Amino acid sequence: MPILYKDEEKKKMLLLQFERCKGCSICIEACPRGVLKEGDKQNHRLVYPPIYAPEGDKNCTLCESCMIACPDFAIYVVEVPEE
Repeated sequence: MPILYKDEEKKKMLLLQFERCKGCSICIEACPRGVLKEGDKQNHRLVYPPIYAPEGDKNCTLCESCMIACPDFAIYVVEVPEE
């Protein structure tokens, strides 16, 4: 499962279930920081799931807006597992 962003300080990461995404772009629109963009790789549904593409000093804050907005539960924030 692709990790889009990982914050070691907060011990959380943003994950994407690539094949579950239906390409609706709701997560991209919901992101207050604008760090998600349409990707260039197709999944089995022939859509382009989002990628993490921050501009300048903008980074993901792991606010969970994308996760809450996603109707298919394809993108979500989880805690980094202890090793």
